[in-house]
Amino acid sequence: MKKTLDLFFCVDSGFSMGFFTTIVPLLEHFSEEVTPIINVLDSGLDDHFLENLRVFIDEHPKKPVLKLKKLPKELMEPFEEQTYYLNKQLLRVSTLSKIALPLIYPDCDFGIYLDCDIYVQKDFAELLKYEGGDSYFYAVQDRFIKTIDSPIEDIDCELYGMDPKAGYFNGGFFIMNLKGFDRGTYWNQIKEISRKGKLKWEDQSLLNLTLCKEWKPIDDSWNKMIPPEHVEYSFPKKDINYHFFGGQKPWNFSPSLSLGLVPKFYETLRNNPIDGFEHPTVNRPYGLWWIKNFATSLFSRQTEDGSQNPA
Repeated sequence: MKKTLDLFFCVDSGFSMGFFTTIVPLLEHFSEEVTPIINVLDSGLDDHFLENLRVFIDEHPKKPVLKLKKLPKELMEPFEEQTYYLNKQLLRVSTLSKIALPLIYPDCDFGIYLDCDIYVQKDFAELLKYEGGDSYFYAVQDRFIKTIDSPIEDIDCELYGMDPKAGYFNGGFFIMNLKGFDRGTYWNQIKEISRKGKLKWEDQSLLNLTLCKEWKPIDDSWNKMIPPEHVEYSFPKKDINYHFFGGQKPWNFSPSLSLGLVPKFYETLRNNPIDGFEHPTVNRPYGLWWIKNFATSLFSRQTEDGSQNPA
């Protein structure tokens, strides 16, 4: 009997295109020896999109399994009236879904979460080797925030009783290895920490403060965060998952960009059409734009405190 691997996505209507262009290459690179279980926490997806998604999954040669679920309303209640977030409008249902995965799926001991803005070039079935690991969570060190006391986040470590030098991971990808994990204590800590003060990066900070002693780093090729000016945006390497972090999504860019990851994104849509998505024509870019971006990437550096050099 084939092994299975649970993959988790928290999707709303604004990220349906990104979700689709994440799972298409994910399935393309997925091992034939393992069955992928695509768990989607639906935060308001269009019925027409869901119908087309079911058809795509049913007809896919890798025989993935699609499971849809709504976020339980009772999990939202403790957060609805609180005002502790600096960017409360960003704490969408899809964001809270990520935090609540151990509660929403109490019978899942092992699984992988990834954001809906990642271009996948690795075989996620390889991560089954962490099923017998000695940590409850595995993730990739954040590109800009290296430790919990980073000035970018400005967390009051004394308030939270945390080691200021504890590592800080990016919340766009993580492996959950939850056998023996105390889910009730985890959720109580989430609620307790969220009541104490203001956090800039809501989902990431709650996860990092709660899991600072529970996670270990994994190679950044599983979740490489790059801005558009990075040279690899134009000339991506193989066997790396590229994360379009922040507001810099490929579907926000002009179709005139025709090198690297942007055309790969649109090629995915053209080759796997779903009704309702626009497929812009990708034209040749202006040469000076790419020269500027290459130079910016080549000479940009990060400061020791984790902030990005404006150059």
